[in-house]
Amino acid sequence: MIKMTGILQNLCGLLFMSKRGLYFADFFDGSGFGHVRRFEAFKDLLDDVELELATQQKFESVSKLINWEEDAGLLTEIINQYEFITIDSFTANTEIVATFENHPKPIFIDDFRRRRHKRGLVIDGTVNADKWRKKTGDISCYGLDYSFVRKEFYMPPSTTIDYKYAFTFGGQDPKNYLQAFYASAPKDSIFLSTSQYPSYGELRNSGGIYWDTNISQFINLISRSDIVISTAGQTLYELHAMKKPFVSIVFAENHKEDGIGFMEQTGMKCIHDTGSMCQTVELTLRELSACTVSYSNDQFDPKNRCKLKQKIMTFIN
Repeated sequence: MIKMTGILQNLCGLLFMSKRGLYFADFFDGSGFGHVRRFEAFKDLLDDVELELATQQKFESVSKLINWEEDAGLLTEIINQYEFITIDSFTANTEIVATFENHPKPIFIDDFRRRRHKRGLVIDGTVNADKWRKKTGDISCYGLDYSFVRKEFYMPPSTTIDYKYAFTFGGQDPKNYLQAFYASAPKDSIFLSTSQYPSYGELRNSGGIYWDTNISQFINLISRSDIVISTAGQTLYELHAMKKPFVSIVFAENHKEDGIGFMEQTGMKCIHDTGSMCQTVELTLRELSACTVSYSNDQFDPKNRCKLKQKIMTFIN
């Protein structure tokens, strides 16, 4: 009986390894890097399947270029080549979503909550989503237990603090916060930025700014900082996994629940962009002066990665 169980387990493993999936992620001017970072976490989680990335614009060298919003017929032809598909997009319209739902195994990473899915596996890892979001699709997985965070961020906080504040504004900084905060931030501050920021040309040689850090460098600098100031979005979930205190800035509609949710869950401060850059900077720096560095994080358990993987494996098999 034990041998048979082992054989069955091996067969299940072989079946799972044969799966081939395509992950559609928003990536275009102004979208930020959050969707493709979730792809990286998804791919890392499902390390025993073949998973490809599709984006509207080229992301580094790893993605297929597919403008899925223009040709539903071509989209159907493409997705039928894969055993399962994953959609992480807030731009996909009703027709496109319906095309995805016609696939036998659709997975929706949906934290914008403007649609009700008729079928599929629906994952919303937004903080507190499990408390108020209604079931949709065939299977619903809501809340922090189902957040996609790359495994490197599950680490104990550093005991060595070299910087008081670290500022980061996502992958593209469409509001150009870097320029405003760089001129006003305390001296013991660092900035983690990318060459896609609008102020890159002007500030590329300025001191205290780290451009285009890889994940190891990013984690190292963040862990050596006392408090992080970040725009709301995927970065907050990474900071939460690191148990790193932060102040979030909300400027996008689809990120409000991130900032508000973490404020309710952990007490981390949340600033809403007022439309006035000077006022937003002033409010943020005022919060920093009163910010505490204690952080209680018992909910974000690395074991939840196994729970999330099991849900996805069960669905696609």
